[in-house]
Amino acid sequence: MKEALSTLGVDPLKLGAQIINFTILVFLLNQFALKPILKLLKERQETIIKTERLSQELEELKEKTLTEKAEVLKKAELDATFIINQAKKEAEKIKKELISRTERELLLKEQEFSTYLNEKKQKMIEEINLRLAEIVSLAVEKTLHSKPELNEKVITYYLSRLK
Repeated sequence: MKEALSTLGVDPLKLGAQIINFTILVFLLNQFALKPILKLLKERQETIIKTERLSQELEELKEKTLTEKAEVLKKAELDATFIINQAKKEAEKIKKELISRTERELLLKEQEFSTYLNEKKQKMIEEINLRLAEIVSLAVEKTLHSKPELNEKVITYYLSRLK
């Protein structure tokens, strides 16, 4: 083998030294260059995977939050509509109660006023009847001049016709 190598012009000692140098170089490159680079690439790949996972989780959380927001807004709108409708119903009820109470008060006042007017009317009729009786009495007295028993009959007759 030594001869075959010599024929090719290769020095076996140099070849052995080159093989040892190459092995040392591969070992050193592997230890100090390739392993740290591979470790760095692996860490970077893990960071990218974690970032993608976090991004996906954030996107899902965003979608969930938007869905919840839409539900909350819809519920708030329904609640607001319900509250407004309840307030309208309550206001209508209060309005009806106020109108009813006012109508009752007006009816009561009308009845009181009607009673007052009837009382006044009765008093006026009584006063008119008394004055009329006095006038009739004076007229009859002047006409008949001295028959008092006839005066009373005439007064009674006319008073009964007035009523």
